[in-house]
Amino acid sequence: MTENEVKQELFQVVREGDLERFQQLFQLHQKRYPCRQWRDLDDNTLLHKACQVGNFMITDSCIGLGCDINAKNLDGQTALHIAASSNSYELIRLLLFANANKELTDLEGNTPLHCIVDALRNRPLAHSNALYGSFSRLNDFRSILVGKGLISAESKRLGSEDPELDALRLLTTRNPSINVKNKIGDTALHLACEQGWSTLVECLLDNGARVNLPNKLGQTPLKLMEKLTEYKQTNM
Repeated sequence: MTENEVKQELFQVVREGDLERFQQLFQLHQKRYPCRQWRDLDDNTLLHKACQVGNFMITDSCIGLGCDINAKNLDGQTALHIAASSNSYELIRLLLFANANKELTDLEGNTPLHCIVDALRNRPLAHSNALYGSFSRLNDFRSILVGKGLISAESKRLGSEDPELDALRLLTTRNPSINVKNKIGDTALHLACEQGWSTLVECLLDNGARVNLPNKLGQTPLKLMEKLTEYKQTNM
C-alpha cells in the first residue's frame, strides 16, 4: 500500500470505529510512514477524528501510539476542544490524564471550557429548566453571583445530582484559564449567564469565575443575568 492509501484507510477505520484494524494498520506501517502526524483535509489528526466520532478505545490507542495530545486542526481546536463540545466525561478525563492542555484556545479564542459550557447551554430548554431549575427574581441571580453561600439547598441538590455536569467539573477544577475571554470578550461565565441556569453558573463561580469582567459589548456576567431576569419577569 502507498502512504496515501494507508493514510486514507486509517482515517476510515477510525470513522468506522474498528479498533482492531486500526491497531493492526498503525503498528504495521508506523516505522515506514509518519502515521501519528497524519492530517485530513481539515487538519485533523487521527486523535481529533477519534474524538469526533466519540470512540474511547481508539482515542486511548491514539494517545498510547504517540499522537500529539495538543495538536490543533484548521479551526485551532485540540482533541480536548472536540471532547468538550460533546460533553464527553470519559474522553475529557482520558485526555486530561494524558496531560492535554486546558488553556489552549481555538481560532475564536475559545478554550475547552467555553466549548463545554456552550454545549451545555444549547441543550433543549425544557430539559435544562427541569434539570437545573430557574430563578424568577433578580435577587436570586444576585445571590448566586455575589453571595454563593446564599444558594438554596435545593439548587445545590439538583446540581450535585446532574451527571452531565461531571465533565464540566473536570475542566473547571484547578483551571487557571477559567476567566479567559474569547475573541468577542466572553468568558465561560458569560455563556452560562446568558441562559441563567443556576447550577451551571454555580459550578463556574465555585472555581473562581469572575462576575464583573466585561465583554467587548461592555456586558458583564452579572449584567447578563440581570437582563435575563428582567426579561423573564416581563414575560411571565
